[in-house]
Amino acid sequence: MGVVASVISSVGCEFHNSLESSKNVLIVNESDRSRYREYNPIPSFHVSCKSDTYTGRDDLGGIVLYQYNGQSDWRLNDVHCRSGYIVLKKSAGLDARVKRKTGLTSLSGQVHGAVYADVFGTNLDTNVIGSGFAYQGSQWKYNSRSFLAISDGYSTGNSTMSDLEKRWVSTAVNNWIRGNPTTRVTGGGIGYAKT
Repeated sequence: MGVVASVISSVGCEFHNSLESSKNVLIVNESDRSRYREYNPIPSFHVSCKSDTYTGRDDLGGIVLYQYNGQSDWRLNDVHCRSGYIVLKKSAGLDARVKRKTGLTSLSGQVHGAVYADVFGTNLDTNVIGSGFAYQGSQWKYNSRSFLAISDGYSTGNSTMSDLEKRWVSTAVNNWIRGNPTTRVTGGGIGYAKT
């Protein structure tokens, strides 16, 4: 099976429930938006040009960001982001590279905190709403402990991405591998919500 096909098959396409939750972020279908105090649409996912090249051989740490400091469109240390911004970095030696590059003596989390610090030059903090995933041992994994500090109503208590979030993130990464860094959300829309 090709790498692109393995990305798709590792996610699956069965969705039994329109409420899909993750400790990282509560991702819901737009049709359910009235059930939540706050709903923030995700019009597209974009894999950053700051991402490392995908080879299929290197382990990667990935983050998808939805909000920073209450904003779904923001700039931090000269990096412009919008909800659905994805970054992938080679994980081998990342911690040491980031510490040398940024001067930070410790990083928030392990791989996902280092990915964030590599791009933004600062530690991941509780002002960030996002999720983490990885390509490890030739398999995609969709969980992160780096984003567990979120406790403001956007998360629900599980470190694994929901099926709905996995589907969109894997589709975006798949498209990026094929040369298209932006994936528009179609078919009714999704967003991140606050309970």
